[in-house]
Amino acid sequence: MADQYSLYVISAMCGNFWVESNINPGIWESLNVGNWTDLNVGYGLGQWTNTGGDTHGRLYKVHEWLVSNGYAIDDGDAQAAYIVIEDYWIPKAEYLQF
Repeated sequence: MADQYSLYVISAMCGNFWVESNINPGIWESLNVGNWTDLNVGYGLGQWTNTGGDTHGRLYKVHEWLVSNGYAIDDGDAQAAYIVIEDYWIPKAEYLQF
């Protein structure tokens, strides 16, 4: 199964995590603790955020998945596992070459 994942994609995600959260699964965006239904505030490795007026968006869903599966909300291994579960990608033409 590991051969299904592109080294380029994994590297990009790791770089994003470094910039977004400094690889800290328990950090809130701008160090302002929010609620799971707040809009435009990120949490965790990937800074999951509810956007577009959806208070039950990506931030809410990562929290819901972590709790319902018995993980601590700041469990970095669990958040990394959730990335595959969530499978959220924003397709852009320039990404297709990878």
